[in-house]
Amino acid sequence: MSEKKPRGSDPRSLASVYGFLSRFAGVLLTPGATLRRAAIGRHDGWILLVMYLAGSGLWTIADHLADARALRGLDALQSLAPLVYLLLPWVLTGLAVEVALGRAEERPGLVHLLRVPLVACALLGAALGNLGLAIPGPSYAIDLVGAAWSAGLAVGLRSGLGEGAETSEPPPPLRRLAAIAGGLFALLFTVNVATAVHQIHRDWGTMAPVASGEPLPELRAPLHGGGELRGDELRGAVSVLVFWTTWCGVCEQEMPTLVALHERFAAHGVAVIGVNSDRKDQRERVARYLARRDLPFPVALDSGEFGDALRVSVYPHIVLADARGVIRYVHQGRVSEGTLAAEVRTLLGER
Repeated sequence: MSEKKPRGSDPRSLASVYGFLSRFAGVLLTPGATLRRAAIGRHDGWILLVMYLAGSGLWTIADHLADARALRGLDALQSLAPLVYLLLPWVLTGLAVEVALGRAEERPGLVHLLRVPLVACALLGAALGNLGLAIPGPSYAIDLVGAAWSAGLAVGLRSGLGEGAETSEPPPPLRRLAAIAGGLFALLFTVNVATAVHQIHRDWGTMAPVASGEPLPELRAPLHGGGELRGDELRGAVSVLVFWTTWCGVCEQEMPTLVALHERFAAHGVAVIGVNSDRKDQRERVARYLARRDLPFPVALDSGEFGDALRVSVYPHIVLADARGVIRYVHQGRVSEGTLAAEVRTLLGER
């Protein structure tokens, strides 16, 4: 008879976890000895990638997935495209490390292990963000620091190998310290993921833009040049609300499409309305913009209520509503005149 395997933790699994955490912190505390002597685990690269994406970008991933779920077709795919940028620091760091190493060291997995500083910086940056502490500079500054650190370690490793540098193991106290530090980073990763999951669970219902099937909000916004835009007054005609800003380059490029749409369907009672979402010096900026580009359709000045009610986060943001005031189509970013015209014709045919 075969014996049953006793329940409990597999010592080999625990040793594997301990080894990974020791290598992780060892790269930060004793990079020379760790990078030259460590027996690199075959799954280290995947583990580090999961730590990087989930530990610092889980909320962003969920936000784009929520957008894709609310949108349709190409717009859904377009809302997922920015997720590529999450991987960009990972890929560029790997390329920089490979260039810095040259052929001085060809151990499998070493490039992954040299990404540890990038992962560590990303985890720290996300933790500070959760605490409400803003990091000076652009949002990708922490990734630049981590990438530069990783590349610097690769340069140092290459130089050390070229000089026949010392490869002795660090003393036991330092190895224990590395294991403790690795455990702290594992805890940091866990806390970051738990915080992101809590925020996603709390905000999931409001993360995506208001999608088809919802009524237009009954809000008011002043019109440039006088008058007022009222959500309830849009009923009775097909309406196209275009949320834009004066600083949005894509909005500038899309204006000729919207002008053409207005000229094409104005005689059919279709109301194209630009809703400006500038938050600072709005009237002055819109006046300067309209002095440079004469728009044939009305422009409303939204102080935030309309945009917040429709959960606008990307510009331009285009909402098409039917004659009953119900949202039927939503677009974020670029959209062709042909797509908008086809949707307007569909809504006109339903009247």
